[in-house]
Amino acid sequence: MKHVLLLGSMLFALAPATARAQVPGPWVAVAPPPPPAPPPQPHEESRPILGLAISGAVMLGVSYLVHALLVSPLAGCDIDSCQSAWGDFRLLGAIPLGGPWAQLALKPPSSADVWGPYLVIDGVLQSAGLLMLVLGFAIRETRTVMALDSNGPSFAVVPSMSPDGGGLRAIGRF
Repeated sequence: MKHVLLLGSMLFALAPATARAQVPGPWVAVAPPPPPAPPPQPHEESRPILGLAISGAVMLGVSYLVHALLVSPLAGCDIDSCQSAWGDFRLLGAIPLGGPWAQLALKPPSSADVWGPYLVIDGVLQSAGLLMLVLGFAIRETRTVMALDSNGPSFAVVPSMSPDGGGLRAIGRF
């Protein structure tokens, strides 16, 4: 009876291990590795000079807005009132580029002529800003860049499998 009991306990101890060994594990599909990337190919890119265009736009915009919104409306005005002789002068300040030059020609005579140098500087700043803006987009700089291909950026969402599970994977090239 001892031998039967000993044999029964050995079978009981081995039974779970045998049952687990007979159950197949989860199957995992592994995708083959992607092909190696082609070597980078140099190619030429032509683009505008954005730094020049942006700085020109800022120079033109700031000099025009300060002149049209702050300086010209207050020309010929004191704390109490505005002189009527400066009416046309104030309106000409709203014209971009040509406004300072027209104001220089039509400014009323005054004892303290501080408007002349200011109008010349403002006219030069507006004209230089416009010139920089136009040249920034007209002149194109050419650079040689290395790229994997000339097709440009790409993006894909593909199925993915791993030992931990499956799902979707986003792949991009920029």
